[in-house]
Parts: sequence; structure tokens; C-alpha cells
Amino acid sequence: MLSLGNNITSSSSGSRELIVNGSFSIASGDGVGWIAGTSVTTTGGVGTIPDGGGTLHQNILTSGKTYNFRLTASSPEGGKIILFNNNSSFFTFNNTALNPPGTLFTVTGTFTAAAVDFTIGELGGGSLVVDDVSVTEA
Repeated sequence: MLSLGNNITSSSSGSRELIVNGSFSIASGDGVGWIAGTSVTTTGGVGTIPDGGGTLHQNILTSGKTYNFRLTASSPEGGKIILFNNNSSFFTFNNTALNPPGTLFTVTGTFTAAAVDFTIGELGGGSLVVDDVSVTEA
């Protein structure tokens, strides 16, 4: 995958970036892209999900299509990241198992959408800071 700056990426298959404002560089107003749950913020160039809940999501997918995802995250208290679509999780990462709390880590993977939403959540144990979110069609 080739990085083109401002979190716009291109892969060899020519897939275009679907996430709007994956770098969280736009904090509010037109073009922010993210739908933030209660107590979730998208300021300071990152999305922050508090301990115990909240989500960030975008309705950008097509049901039945397969997608690649990538994002960078950290959790000062060792929380867990969960990604889901159509209220069903497809990826969970326990930060405390592999990284010291507060350490940046990158997660990548592939999933097949069952609905339009790409949702990022915190599974408990600490707040979660996310950045550089990317979703492209596989």
C-alpha cells in the first residue's frame, strides 16, 4: 500500500480510500466524516473513546463486499479495541496482552461487510486513542 499523505492511500489493486478524515485532522464541521457516540471526541488529530464505551463509526460500506482495514491506536490504561459491523464484532485486540499501556500499535485485517457501518469501539479496561484509520475494498 502506498501512502499519499493526509491518510489517503492507494493499493496496487487501485482501491480508493473509503474513510473520510481518517487522520482526524478535521475536528468538527463539514467533512468530519465520523459519527461519534456519547463522550467520544475527535479533536487534537485523534479520536478518543473513553473507558467503558462509546463508538466512532462511518456508514461507508456495501453489504457483501470484502474490505481491508488499518488503524493506529494506543490505550494509556491498557484497554481493548473492538471493530464491528452490523452489531457483530469482526476484530478484537487486547492492548495489554502484547503492548505496554500507552504504546502505539497498528492493526490490520480483512472482513466482509454485512451492513454499511464501520465501527470502532473500546471493550473495557481503559480509554482508547485511534488515528490513521483506513478502509479500502479488497
